[in-house]
Amino acid sequence: MTDFSVNPGAVGGASTSISAVASTIEGYTLTSSFSTLTGAFAGATNPMAEVAGSGDRQVTSSLNNAAGAVTAFSEMITSFKNATVELDGENAAFIRQAVSYPAGPA
Repeated sequence: MTDFSVNPGAVGGASTSISAVASTIEGYTLTSSFSTLTGAFAGATNPMAEVAGSGDRQVTSSLNNAAGAVTAFSEMITSFKNATVELDGENAAFIRQAVSYPAGPA
């Protein structure tokens, strides 16, 4: 049977790093706007006004959704760490409270 061990500091550090990625994603902004498409297609059969009008919102929404998913993953990792540390403490207390076996015949 393989032993399973968790280094709480390493797991906490990983969670913090993942959370930082979520913050980075959340901080992304568009450097240009889809509204520039409207002028580029002026006079065309389909001037792209609808696409241009919703494009910025959809990209922003997608970035927010991605950041939210990464944040949720980070929080799941933190919960895993906390649950593992708590369970380890409970098991240690259980073992400390165990009564030793009586000595057998010599």
